[in-house]
Amino acid sequence: MLINTLAMVVPACQRLPVPPQGDDGEVTDDDGTTSSSPGSTGSGADGATSVALETSDSSPGSSDDSVLDDGCGFLCVPDAGHIDLECDVAAQDCPDGQKCVWAASTDSGLRRDGARCIEVTGDGEPFAPCTLPTGIGPEITDDCGAESYCLEVYGTADHGFCAPFTNLEYDCREYPGTDVAVENGSSFPAACLYYECQPLIEGSCPDGMQCTFYPAWLYASLHCWSVPPEYDLPLGASCDFGQCGEGKLCAPAEWLPECTGDSCCTEWCDLSAPACATPGTVCEPYLVWNHQGDPGFDDLGACVQPGALR
Repeated sequence: MLINTLAMVVPACQRLPVPPQGDDGEVTDDDGTTSSSPGSTGSGADGATSVALETSDSSPGSSDDSVLDDGCGFLCVPDAGHIDLECDVAAQDCPDGQKCVWAASTDSGLRRDGARCIEVTGDGEPFAPCTLPTGIGPEITDDCGAESYCLEVYGTADHGFCAPFTNLEYDCREYPGTDVAVENGSSFPAACLYYECQPLIEGSCPDGMQCTFYPAWLYASLHCWSVPPEYDLPLGASCDFGQCGEGKLCAPAEWLPECTGDSCCTEWCDLSAPACATPGTVCEPYLVWNHQGDPGFDDLGACVQPGALR
């Protein structure tokens, strides 16, 4: 089973910086140590570093000593070793009418490092939009149905999309075409996702879903979600995760020459016929992990200010 993972920097997560790497693809921390996990690694211009795990022998919280350092690199010792699980997300062993969801162990937590039983109060379908009215801490609630939990973007803890749970065997056979995705160095927060789609290719996602930019250090940078048709903002509009619409992405402000918020809508572009409608932007290559050299992704670009994706 191939588990796709991307690291989320904790606690001071930044928007898609490119971590320095050694010749062997290991991530190099500021103090010169390297972070790695079993399997192969790769990185792309989307700023994401991924680790492909070919086995699932490690238990939650286990890691190679090289992953951990006093400077708290990609995986901090408290995050790796102090997991607060009151239920088993894969087994869904909560009382009737409840579901087990990934949650942060404190209200100020930036990472879902534990699990809680919560009431099933909504009926959101897997991959549909959802809300997190009380955040992702110990008092977490969401409006997804019993089969999924609301997966937000780091720093956007009040909404997201319903991410289906894996089954007890930690696979996704109930959701054909998805793969198990977990956070780097752990077995949580696991979900069944359609990831690394190609936004320029029709049919890259299942019918009724959009290939959406996911701006966080988690899982992968392109996901298929059931984006409502009303999520269709104009180019240059201030935006949040998933709001821009077909053919567009909600990009960090630093990628764009002008942006009135933290993020604004820009467009995907075809490197074989580059064209960008927003003044001051150019079609820059957007590299996707595990698809470098894949002809289907060779022409994928994003309209950003020159050098933003290098």
